[in-house]
Amino acid sequence: QYQRRVRGSLVRGMESQSLARKPGVQILELTHEEMLFKLVDSDASFANALRRTIIAEIATLAIDLVEIENNSSVLSDEFLAHRLGLIPMVSKTVDKFADCRDCMNCSNFCSMCSVEFRLAVSCEEDGTLMVTSKDLYAQDNTLGVEPVQAEGDTADGILIVKLRKGQELKLRAIAKKGVGKVHAKWQPVSCCTFWPVPVVEINSVLAGLLTEEEKKQWCAACPSGGIQVNDQTGEFEILDKTKVAQSIEFKEYSTTLLKELEASGKIPLENKYDELVKQSFRDDQFLFHLETTGALTPDECVVSAIKVLREKLNTFNKFLLNEGEDSGYQHMEV
Repeated sequence: QYQRRVRGSLVRGMESQSLARKPGVQILELTHEEMLFKLVDSDASFANALRRTIIAEIATLAIDLVEIENNSSVLSDEFLAHRLGLIPMVSKTVDKFADCRDCMNCSNFCSMCSVEFRLAVSCEEDGTLMVTSKDLYAQDNTLGVEPVQAEGDTADGILIVKLRKGQELKLRAIAKKGVGKVHAKWQPVSCCTFWPVPVVEINSVLAGLLTEEEKKQWCAACPSGGIQVNDQTGEFEILDKTKVAQSIEFKEYSTTLLKELEASGKIPLENKYDELVKQSFRDDQFLFHLETTGALTPDECVVSAIKVLREKLNTFNKFLLNEGEDSGYQHMEV
């Protein structure tokens, strides 16, 4: 009986190793702010965990404390503090800062867990003066933390408030380290979505029996930019597989065309039970699209999220190994 249990556990162990997935990433498009990549050899649960981690678990820097010395603008102090908090900060050096809640050197903020900014603007001329994120100056420029700016020296900063003649705004702002699950201002991305990789297979034999007009009408049933017919070769060209795979009208029209082909008797006997098109989605590959706020680059967001997930799994595994005897875990039979 003991040998049977051991043999059974070995077989189950080999089966689990053969079924184990090894996720990988294929980068399709990458810019300074956007990224499109394919997650392969994975499942929906891991893809969603990665998405949620990117949104809520990656640390960045954002203004969390505002001390206003003088504000004669039309906006209230609370409104200004809220606008300042939503200005994204370049957070490439965020790992050098301690979490303000865990900082051992201070009770509120210090140079080890925060960055201090100053803003002092007054309007002394007729007209409207735009106060933007470019008017925020860090007290320590060596830290590399500054408001995110658009590319180009002539680009305008993020608008904070408008001043008229005689109005003034003077304040001190403290940027601290945080994560998106505490407040949205610490989220490194403005958009992070994923969807399964679409699969579209058009039966070349049955499609060859369609007339040019039928082909064009079939393509017209799909959303614009999904599929088209090459005027020279007469072959179908899939422009966007996601649109084609999701189109119910495209599938319904293919059923109508197939019935007409069956009625005409043109379908070969070996293709009698074939479908004109197969629309589906893979359950082991997913397309990810994310757009950052500029605090971190897209690839840094993905790498940081994978590190966070790895730390969580290691912590969970450690708890399992150190489980006490009272739970009965160590005495479970395999």
